[in-house]
Amino acid sequence: MIPGMNHPESTGVGPIPMNNPDGVRMSTGLTYINLSRHRLNLTIKANVVVRKVLFDGKKAIGAEVESGGDVFTVEGEQIILSSGAIGSPHLLLLSGVGPAEQLRRYGIPVVHELPGVGQNLRDHPIVAVVYKVKPDHPQDPAEPRYQLALRYTATGSDDRNDMQILPSAFSSPIGAPDPYEQEGVRFTCVLELANGFGELTLASNDPAVQPHLNYNYLKDPWDRERLRECVRLAMDLVDIRYTRTSSKNGYSRRNLTSNLMMP
Repeated sequence: MIPGMNHPESTGVGPIPMNNPDGVRMSTGLTYINLSRHRLNLTIKANVVVRKVLFDGKKAIGAEVESGGDVFTVEGEQIILSSGAIGSPHLLLLSGVGPAEQLRRYGIPVVHELPGVGQNLRDHPIVAVVYKVKPDHPQDPAEPRYQLALRYTATGSDDRNDMQILPSAFSSPIGAPDPYEQEGVRFTCVLELANGFGELTLASNDPAVQPHLNYNYLKDPWDRERLRECVRLAMDLVDIRYTRTSSKNGYSRRNLTSNLMMP
């Protein structure tokens, strides 16, 4: 057992760090903003949507924002764009920073041509192996769903700790419709570092219209091979450890006779 998943040498099985003392999940708002919101040099505006970054030449000087149907500008000496892996490139494109051809296609003046904006989009592809729990093994809904994880390196991989298996409990599986009428367990197989990548592109010059996202999930053969191995390992763990506590619904390593059953 390793000390925890945040440990630098966290290869193997260990607890998942949790930031929820007394069952209260901590957030940036609780731990930072609430402690600082009284400061005179800090103004927090809720329900404000940034439409684009404003430039003077190639220097960012502010942002055009919208709140309650009103559009106005906010200016500053330093503009920090921190809107995540989706929001940040989307805002850059709306602001005229990105591939020139794409910007012109949507009538956006080019401030700075930067072809890489929106490229190399990656995420963590997952496959969940799901089982029902037998009635004589009820779950405690008050307990955390995720408590430990397995981190390992795929066979033949040059990327250390590129795979994870996350056992968890559920009363309603992620996704719809819900095919289960009782509690269950899930072994989520995660490809942490995919070879394949995709792109984010504009769907409109309207900030309210979300961009197109193309992740190219599992297009790379090596990504598929590693995730297949992970699914087989998860099934092996269930066959060995949980046969007495779960109804397997046909999900067993013995039933997988070829890769064609896991495209």
